[in-house]
Amino acid sequence: RRFVPRLLCSNAVRLRSLAPFQSRRSFSSSVESPSSKTACGDVVLLNSLTGKKEAIPRDKMLTWYTCGPTVYDHSHVGHARAYVALDIVRRVLNRKGYSVFQVMGVTDIDDKIIAKSKQEGGSGKEGAAAIASTYEQGFFNDMAELDVLPPDAITRVTDFLPDIISFIRGLQDKGFAYVGEQSNTVWFDTKAYGPRYGALEPSRGFNCGHDHDEGWEGEGEVKK
Repeated sequence: RRFVPRLLCSNAVRLRSLAPFQSRRSFSSSVESPSSKTACGDVVLLNSLTGKKEAIPRDKMLTWYTCGPTVYDHSHVGHARAYVALDIVRRVLNRKGYSVFQVMGVTDIDDKIIAKSKQEGGSGKEGAAAIASTYEQGFFNDMAELDVLPPDAITRVTDFLPDIISFIRGLQDKGFAYVGEQSNTVWFDTKAYGPRYGALEPSRGFNCGHDHDEGWEGEGEVKK
């Protein structure tokens, strides 16, 4: 049978209330019938770049990068929906004999983390690091209660700050990034990059002329 997660709850709901229900179930999944050119047992997924369903190759290890949380608060039902769904795909691949190496990125330095540290009486790098460590551990504890497999490796922003700064400067030098007049923050210039931006998610309908100083952030904006 095909399982589609349906977690219709408020984002404020903590994962612990969902864990007993979720962990007692065992799910199986199915994929679309393979075409005549697809070997029996191959997993077929939609390639969002080409818009076509393609068999996943078996001749090499699959490297999978997963965007992890920005660790400034407790996990919520949105995390549950996202990571349970990804975990199902990963388990199907494992069961079908694919070799998967999954890396998860964790944002452990961010304006929201610094703001949370100040709210709780922390200060400086130590205060922000304490907040990040606490909520990162809470996130992985919650994922474990939902029986979500842990990633094979975790990459934290603080471990790669020199590389990130160098990469951003390179984008600025090439004219693909700029400093916002209102925010004093570096933004990626989608208009300069052209129609290639958003190619992996064509259904999102990116507006390349959008004023990014008034854009949205996936984890929510910081109130100043």
